[in-house]
Amino acid sequence: RGLAALKKSGVEVVGYSETSISMACWGLSWAANHQDIKVLAFMPKYKHRQPPLLEYHRSMWEALGAETRPIEKPSRGSINFYRSRAILRDEFGDRAQMIVMGMPFPETTLETTKQVLLTPELADCRSLVINIGSGVICAGVLKGIDSKYPGMVKVYGVAARYYDSSRSINSRTDVVHWKAGLVKGGLLGPLFQFANTRHEYTAPCEVEAPFPCNPFYDKKAWEWLVNNYDDIEKPVMFWNIGAGGVVP
Repeated sequence: RGLAALKKSGVEVVGYSETSISMACWGLSWAANHQDIKVLAFMPKYKHRQPPLLEYHRSMWEALGAETRPIEKPSRGSINFYRSRAILRDEFGDRAQMIVMGMPFPETTLETTKQVLLTPELADCRSLVINIGSGVICAGVLKGIDSKYPGMVKVYGVAARYYDSSRSINSRTDVVHWKAGLVKGGLLGPLFQFANTRHEYTAPCEVEAPFPCNPFYDKKAWEWLVNNYDDIEKPVMFWNIGAGGVVP
């Protein structure tokens, strides 16, 4: 599943379908470069001017050794993924592997869980607020908390985009639990609550944060925490996944 395992299986090229704001290809390009694996980063190509942030990300992917490919007339993420995979297969055949969006590998969840177990401050917390993009990092945090602090710390997962139906919200909640390998709800289920955001996925959150915070992801969770602080149990920990999201 990971790059080392793919290389052992004979994979020489990996592809990834990026969004206009995601930073996944930064890590993928760096790691693949160290494994001597070629990366094709598929990126949306817009009819008019490319967003400056996407151009900045492109320059960083290429600096880390990736080759970028524009997707003409980009559509939904899932459609872009299948289009990118078709291109990858046509050019490289069995030597190539498309990496699933969000990199939902058990190894990713496990490494996040390890960080939770190495965070002793959680023993004194009763709430934790984190952003949910693909749900992979949130799943790792939830798994770690359920493992070490069952029934003690409630996790509030704040969406990176607005969900307009209870069905969509329930689906995202299910995904987080599934990736964490946990059963949702009931007496034995982890303490978890999905929290919506008022922002669309590609719209940045402009709220001020007292630390480096990605405006497309983590700041949306920070804004939710500021607005709901009085209503959740203290002490509260904010799990900041990363900064970035701005053109330097």
